[in-house]
Amino acid sequence: TVHAIEEAEAALAEGIDIIIARGKQAHSIQRHSKAIVVEIRLTAQELGLLVMKAKALVDKERPRIGLFGWGNTLSDTSHFDDLYNVDLRRYILYREEDRVSGILAVERDELDVVIAGEGMLRAAEAYGIPGVYLAGTGESLLIALRSAEDTLRVLEKQQYNEKQLAYVM
Repeated sequence: TVHAIEEAEAALAEGIDIIIARGKQAHSIQRHSKAIVVEIRLTAQELGLLVMKAKALVDKERPRIGLFGWGNTLSDTSHFDDLYNVDLRRYILYREEDRVSGILAVERDELDVVIAGEGMLRAAEAYGIPGVYLAGTGESLLIALRSAEDTLRVLEKQQYNEKQLAYVM
């Protein structure tokens, strides 16, 4: 994460057109570089699997689960409470300061389990709260790759049109 912007700039210098990234890395690259970023967004199916893992960590009929994600990392979970018999609380982080408020929410909201990235998992562990790493199955990566391919086709078409216009001029 700390080197995401440097790596993005190096990739751009090597001629890379599109960067596929997730979470905080995607957010940082978008904000601090000129790169076109296709974000990896975890699918509802992937999130459902994570919720089931989290639920298995505690011996509670309807556990309160904190789901932490940066920016657009998380897909729709609006029906998860009914589907999985949980009390799912979403915490979307957009700035580094949001991470601090997220850490405070771990205790304040009396979460039983946390689904998050490494930093938030460490914070939850400090409170004695178990957690599950926010990881996908590969499905979200395949979707992001397809989206990047579509974006590349649009860029190529735009470049072709600009060349045609320059030729006409």
